[in-house]
Amino acid sequence: MSDNLARYKTVSETYRKGLTDEQRILDWLTNCGDFQQVEKSSKEDDVINDIDAYVWKNGKRFTVSIKSQQRAVSTGNLCFELQVLDRDSLLWEPSWYHKDKALYVVLVGTSIYYLRPSKLHGFINSNGWSKVVTLNSTTKQSQRNMNHKHINAKLGIVSMQTLIDANVLQYKGELQ
Repeated sequence: MSDNLARYKTVSETYRKGLTDEQRILDWLTNCGDFQQVEKSSKEDDVINDIDAYVWKNGKRFTVSIKSQQRAVSTGNLCFELQVLDRDSLLWEPSWYHKDKALYVVLVGTSIYYLRPSKLHGFINSNGWSKVVTLNSTTKQSQRNMNHKHINAKLGIVSMQTLIDANVLQYKGELQ
């Protein structure tokens, strides 16, 4: 198998797994009892605004952004995309962390957590990130191979346990 085909297959498998995880989370949200209604967002809202779903509670509509954080299973840290490097302009642009107002539904292993951006921002403004990193060379090359609009990212890293202790990250249940 050629290197390009192997890379495509890995990216494609990762993408499919992400879509499967997203659907499992939407099904979980539908059945968890927290919301009266759950609706998948439009493709445009998903791609442009990072909104994966809409949920209704007490007659009000809220936006949801699903964040899969599988690396946190082994590291105990959550990772938030702060800025992205545009491949055309080569300028750093604010990413979803700065723009998002949605409820984050975070998947770690099979555990589901809720996180409100305003609480996260308040915590980070007071305590800072554990560290800020950029993508590793393998991931950057993968982004280029996929002709992705963003070829690098700055990521804020913070301990899950610290966020739980500060009541910023709330455990909600398990995927079956």
